[in-house]
Amino acid sequence: MAGAEREITDPVEAAKHGIGSSKRLIAATLDDLSAHHSWLETYHRDERLRAERLRRRELRDRLERGVRHAMTRTKRAAQTTYVGGRRVARFSKRHALAFARWASPRLQTFVQHAAETTSTAWCWSRKHTPIFAHQAFSAAHDGFAWSVQASEDAGHVFRQRIATLADEARPSFGAGPLPCAAAVNSNG
Repeated sequence: MAGAEREITDPVEAAKHGIGSSKRLIAATLDDLSAHHSWLETYHRDERLRAERLRRRELRDRLERGVRHAMTRTKRAAQTTYVGGRRVARFSKRHALAFARWASPRLQTFVQHAAETTSTAWCWSRKHTPIFAHQAFSAAHDGFAWSVQASEDAGHVFRQRIATLADEARPSFGAGPLPCAAAVNSNG
């Protein structure tokens, strides 16, 4: 160790110097720790905000995908409905025209026949209504006359039988024949 200079220091001074440098080291470490803690809080806050933004963006993207999917399905359904409607309309038109071509002459024949039949029926009823009315009146008149005659005949027979029964019952009461019973017996 030739040539090296050795410095002799006081141990108290050396201890004071060591304690001072330890204090500075501790203060620097505390500054570093509080700067690191502040950075860590800022980092955590930024990460929470970033995660929130990501969740909102994912939700918005998912909603946009749902809207696009719904729009696609709606467009597809509308297109299918439109195409189906056109096909049904063409089919209906074609068959309606064919039916009209088929039914038109038949309908004309039916209308003509109905008009002729109605006219014939009207003429027949105009011709025969007075005859039917006369026959109905004659039948009612004859029926009424018959019922009057039948009632007269029934009344005559009834009176004759009552008179006969009265004549038979009279002797049991001790009296002679009634004058009206003799007149009925002489008429009958």
